[in-house]
Amino acid sequence: MASAVQPWWHKLLPVAQDRIVILSSGIIALALVGATWTFFTSSGGASVFTHMHCPACEEEYPYNARSAGLKCGNCGYDGGFVATAGPFKEAEVGGAWTKVVLGMLFLALLAQGWAYVVISRLKALKRAAEGAHKQVLVCRCPFCSRKVGFPAYKSGTAGTCPRCKTAFVLAAS
Repeated sequence: MASAVQPWWHKLLPVAQDRIVILSSGIIALALVGATWTFFTSSGGASVFTHMHCPACEEEYPYNARSAGLKCGNCGYDGGFVATAGPFKEAEVGGAWTKVVLGMLFLALLAQGWAYVVISRLKALKRAAEGAHKQVLVCRCPFCSRKVGFPAYKSGTAGTCPRCKTAFVLAAS
């Protein structure tokens, strides 16, 4: 009977079940949720206003709710001040697209880190499987009591004692 050819992704199943990969996937998912929350939520309300500026001359003053309807002392503009969260000059820099680009860069960084963890674990699991396959076991010949070393994958098969040349079943002891 011919053995069935396994698909390429079958090699990834041990990695998908690995606790370190599952843990790192959870950490990355939490980091993405936190980044999304940070980048795309706005904290509105009057309590976050820190500055006021004149729309005509862009002169800036510390926030004071009572001075919202006053005349500008610099240019004489009588239309009132505009309250901003943070300095007016900083408010102009960036916007929605800046947040999207920063979010995409953060996502790319997390994806690279996750790929590194998965590839490292795949290599480690492969090395461990090869090491277990090449492990040397020792048993004693039932006739002359000599120690006989053999590969772990030959356990349960017939072997021959190098001293007395007697055949016996190799068993780990």
